[in-house]
Amino acid sequence: MGAGSISYVQVALMIVLITFSVVGLRLGKESLGVFHKGAYYKRFRWVLASTLKVTSLPVQVSRGEGGKHENALFYPFQHLTSIWHEVDEVSYELRATGKELTVFFHVFGKGFTLIKATRKLKRALLSVKSSLEARFPGLVLSIPSPEEFREIFKLHQGKPASSKKKTLTVVLPSKERKICVLTVSGGIDTTAYSGLTQIDMLARGLVQLDADASFVVCFKPAKKKFGIIGGDNLARSEKTTGLWSVSCYTLLELDENERDLEFKTLQVKNILSTVFSSSADRLKVKVVSGSTLKRKYSTIAMRRFFGRSFELSSLKLSALTHLPTKGVPGLNLKVKPEFSIPPEKIFQGDGVKVGYVIFEDKKIFPFNLKLEHLRKGVAVLGAIGSGKTRMIMKVAQDVAANYRIPVLIFESKGEFASLIERLPPDMLEKVIILRPGSTYAPLKINLFDPGEMMPEEYARRLFGLLNAVFRSLFREDSELTVQMSRVLSDVLPEVLRNEETRSIEGFLRVLRDYGKREEKNPNIYST
Repeated sequence: MGAGSISYVQVALMIVLITFSVVGLRLGKESLGVFHKGAYYKRFRWVLASTLKVTSLPVQVSRGEGGKHENALFYPFQHLTSIWHEVDEVSYELRATGKELTVFFHVFGKGFTLIKATRKLKRALLSVKSSLEARFPGLVLSIPSPEEFREIFKLHQGKPASSKKKTLTVVLPSKERKICVLTVSGGIDTTAYSGLTQIDMLARGLVQLDADASFVVCFKPAKKKFGIIGGDNLARSEKTTGLWSVSCYTLLELDENERDLEFKTLQVKNILSTVFSSSADRLKVKVVSGSTLKRKYSTIAMRRFFGRSFELSSLKLSALTHLPTKGVPGLNLKVKPEFSIPPEKIFQGDGVKVGYVIFEDKKIFPFNLKLEHLRKGVAVLGAIGSGKTRMIMKVAQDVAANYRIPVLIFESKGEFASLIERLPPDMLEKVIILRPGSTYAPLKINLFDPGEMMPEEYARRLFGLLNAVFRSLFREDSELTVQMSRVLSDVLPEVLRNEETRSIEGFLRVLRDYGKREEKNPNIYST
């Protein structure tokens, strides 16, 4: 009876173990796919990934002043310290496609259920984005569209086929490609220099390679103590920045034959050795075997941890994940202007409501343009398409409609014609449109009409104007001759005193009469 009971328990236990093994094998089956603006990888638990693409770089993203060590410079690392508690895993990718370069930050969220993984991914994505934008003002990050995401992770759609000593052939929907991976470990130089950064040198090397190459740095928080630090002040200071477990490798994707692939691989190896070699320790650049690539294909496709990992502080990791500071094809470097925020009281009170004062893309307080400022003169400056014309239209409309102040507009594009539709009906009767050179609305200005000025005073001003026009038509050093100046000085006051002669015809008539009176002067008709 006892033996039978034991046998029954053993059989039941074997059934449970077999069932668990079958279920475990089924759960362990790899599954890859692309969600809306994200990818997923399922093996025992969900791993979701999303990507931040660097679309615009600020010019000032380089080093700051540091201590006496590290060559008196350091790379910005505070964003890495900030996200240490918030992320499961992040990958930095510097991708060269042909002659263009792109920078990505791949963020991962893990969980045994899809909901938990999604929550972690959203939190990590927000943390990485906000930390980068805060540390590098002017940096523009975007989440790629589903089509762009499929292109970024196009290896997802492929299947590993044959493997050779150093390469793996991948069958994609459109073609076959060969991939090769070089891992980097050992003594990586993370010293900050005043010239080109390591990433700048690497970026130029990858672009000149003329191949599809990705430099990938995977890092996740190392949740443990630093160990014995002793009296090393530098190590103690690095402890506070956060410790990371790091994996670093370069992925080559080529359509070429085996011989060309070996040549490109040697080039990449030399580039990595030149950029990251340290004088203190030996740098290890290893070409991964094709069989290992086939076994770890899903990891490479996701840009996740691959190869032997090593530990770095945030201070040193920043050298491997730094943003390019020099212009390369594909990356748009922008100068972010710094404007001081004017006092709010300047824009308070009555005036034309123009809009809002903006700081970091947020409205701070209303911007009312006072009439006293308009009388002194206002310059509207901005890039093409930023809304300068619309702003001037609004100011002109409000000044004319609400304050009944005449507005004189000079423009050549015809953009202000739409203002007429917005004016009140009682003001349309006062609108005058002049188009110089046209027959239906010609511009007519009588230079000989002094208006409210005294004729003699206006004659002196008109004489100065004609003299300036003469100089602009010929050389700058050209002036009216003494005889010409005398004639104009005598004729202009006479023309302006009589209303009947205040025209070009009247001017010519007075000029002829003046010539007849002065015909005794032999030079009068040659003037």
